[in-house]
Amino acid sequence: MNPLVVYNVSSISQYIDLINVANISFWGRDDGSLTGSQYFYTSIDGNLVQNDTCTHNWTQYSIPTTKYTGVHLVRVTFDYNSVAMSAYVDDFLAGSPAVTSVASFTGTPTTGTAPLAVTFTDTSSNTPTAWAWDFGDGSTATTQNATHTYTAFGTYTVNLTVTNAAGTNSLIRDRYISVLEGPADRARIILPAAGLYQNNATQLPAVRCCQWNAPGQTDQG
Repeated sequence: MNPLVVYNVSSISQYIDLINVANISFWGRDDGSLTGSQYFYTSIDGNLVQNDTCTHNWTQYSIPTTKYTGVHLVRVTFDYNSVAMSAYVDDFLAGSPAVTSVASFTGTPTTGTAPLAVTFTDTSSNTPTAWAWDFGDGSTATTQNATHTYTAFGTYTVNLTVTNAAGTNSLIRDRYISVLEGPADRARIILPAAGLYQNNATQLPAVRCCQWNAPGQTDQG
C-alpha cells in the first residue's frame, strides 16, 4: 500500500466505472496530531454521500454505490476544519459486484369488504433503488411502500418489480387480494315489472276450480 498524503482541505479524486459495483472503499488514517473527531468526506459527482470519522490507525472505509451506474467522479476530502492536521488516504478499491435485487412484499389486510385499504410493504433484498407496483385493478405506484384502496369486490393479482444497478426482478402474487361483497352489494334486488302480478279480474282469466264428487255424482258447478 502506497498511501497518498492529503493535507488540510486537499482531496483525492478519481473517475470510476460503477456499473455492477456494490461499493467502493479507501484506506485512511490521521496523523494523531489533534484531539477530537476529524472526518473524511466522500462525494460522487460533487454530491456528499458519506462522512467517516478518522482514526489514528489505518482503517478501510466503504461507500455503497448500488444506485450508480456508469462512470462517476468520486472524491475524498479531508476534514475542512483540520487546518493543522494531515491525513493519509490510499487509492480507491472496487468492492464486491452488485447483486440483482430480489422482489418481495407483504400486504395488510389481504381480505375484507369494499372499500378495502391495503398497506403494501417492500421486503425485497439486495438494496433495490426503484420500485414499480401494479395493484391489479389498473392502479400503479412507484414508491418503496404503498397504500392502495380497492373499491370493487373481486380478487386481485399484485405485482412488484424492483431494480438496482445489477438488474430487475419481479414478484407476482396471484389472486393475492380478496375484496368481499359488502351489505350494500348483497341487498341488491331486481323488482318485477310494474303491474305484472296485480290481482285484477280484467287481467287474469277466470279459472274454474275444483269440486270433488262422490262416486256416482256428476259435476254440478
